Amino acid sequence: MRVIIRLKGGAGSGNYGHAGRPGLVGGSVSSGNGGSNGGARVYSGVKHTNFVFARNGLSKAKKKYVTQYTPEQMREQELKPFLASDKKSGFAISSTGELVSVFSLNDNGLKLVQAAIEQGAIRLDCFDGYLPGFYSKSGFREYKREANWTAGGPDIVYMRLED
Repeated sequence: MRVIIRLKGGAGSGNYGHAGRPGLVGGSVSSGNGGSNGGARVYSGVKHTNFVFARNGLSKAKKKYVTQYTPEQMREQELKPFLASDKKSGFAISSTGELVSVFSLNDNGLKLVQAAIEQGAIRLDCFDGYLPGFYSKSGFREYKREANWTAGGPDIVYMRLED
């Protein structure tokens, strides 16, 4: 089944990443400060290889902010990928509702988070700094915090969707 989600206005996510997991790099990238892309659509039913190909279109500087799951890892972890029709933004959701690998090259960050919530995203983790405030705009709240596995790195903030 293919799901089409119309994206509605909103700010981009900024050039900051999710915490990911030790040994992986974290997860959310946008190219700018916000705006609208004219109502792009997000599709489910995307092949893992197509999602990874689109995500790999990020610049080297931005790739370090997005979790670099392989298609095999995505399948093993039961991650369901979503892509915008222009293939320049997307996200994935785990079978337990974890939002991962958010990326946007055309200022769709907040719109993607809203679409992800509509598709069942209920929790995430990210690096402290910009992203906790960004995700709080969509109703996510911090419930746990851990020190970064890299000395001097930002804390890892765990967030869940709250009413």
